[in-house]
Amino acid sequence: MRVFLYNLLTNARTVGAVSQLGQFNYSDTHIPLFQSLTTKPVTEMTVEETAVLRPVMHRKLAASSPNTTFVKTHCALTEFGGQDQITMDATSGAMYVVRNPLDVCLSMAPHFGISIDEAIDWLADSTFMAGADDGEVPYLISSWSRHVDSWTREGENASLHIVRFEDMTYKPGPTFKSVAKFMGLKPPAEVLKRAIKLSSFDSVRKQEDENGFIERSVHSEKFFRSGKANQWKSELSKAQVDRVVEANHDMMKKFNYLPPEYK
Repeated sequence: MRVFLYNLLTNARTVGAVSQLGQFNYSDTHIPLFQSLTTKPVTEMTVEETAVLRPVMHRKLAASSPNTTFVKTHCALTEFGGQDQITMDATSGAMYVVRNPLDVCLSMAPHFGISIDEAIDWLADSTFMAGADDGEVPYLISSWSRHVDSWTREGENASLHIVRFEDMTYKPGPTFKSVAKFMGLKPPAEVLKRAIKLSSFDSVRKQEDENGFIERSVHSEKFFRSGKANQWKSELSKAQVDRVVEANHDMMKKFNYLPPEYK
């Protein structure tokens, strides 16, 4: 999604977006953003102390450019440490990418250096936190279902655009066209088509192979690992599928992720 936005908004004609993402968007848990607001080392702060800085940091980011400021977040849309994790009065809108948890656990395991069974446990853990290492402050992700619900429970919301990962994969044309429309853009067909092509998984994987990617986890060989949907069908056991569905049945049903035998 971020590579597509970069390619579309810059009207890119050649590959290279992967190396530019650090300048294109911010990560809202990046320690330097918090450290710029205080003299106390952020690494020595409590969750509550960093939480107090969060809305200040968000407003600072929003005011940092006369244009749209893009910010990547993995935070649940909820309170953490006594403060909202997303500062709504500094937010003009959001694109929420949702993915089948049966595939999320396969991507999550190598990223965090854990087993698939551990990843399935984490996906069901409403207290699941990340950060506190790798240059990030602690933040609450929560369980897969609660995370998705926190962002989508309001239903139709003009400032929120929900995108399924699977639709980006299998229906890129109409899916990314809808993203452009949400942003108030009407790119010529050839510009949209080129931005999509330059953002394909094969393209970004090749860029990482040639130049690396700063966001790659220390636990995994690649950030752009597979880029495919429905890998769970050949990689998860029946018992593992049962566990994911049991913990996430209702939200999986809402987004049409339930395997036929569980409906």
